Amino acid sequence: GHADISMFSKSLGRAQKPTLSTNKMASLLPDTQGLCRRLEEKIDSLARMGDNLVKENKEMAQLINLQGEKIGAVKQ
Repeated sequence: GHADISMFSKSLGRAQKPTLSTNKMASLLPDTQGLCRRLEEKIDSLARMGDNLVKENKEMAQLINLQGEKIGAVKQ
């Protein structure tokens, strides 16, 4: 009986340790709102970058078509 109780208390002690370490981890994590704000800013900047790339691609396509027309005119 007594040995069972000491084993039980040891296993309880072990079970409680992870909760302490997870609490420490939680305190080390950055402020969630700040993190969300930074992620939103990053997404916005990436979206703007994507829009700029689309515009540049359209401009390049127009230039390529223009060059193609000029080359076609020269060949005739």
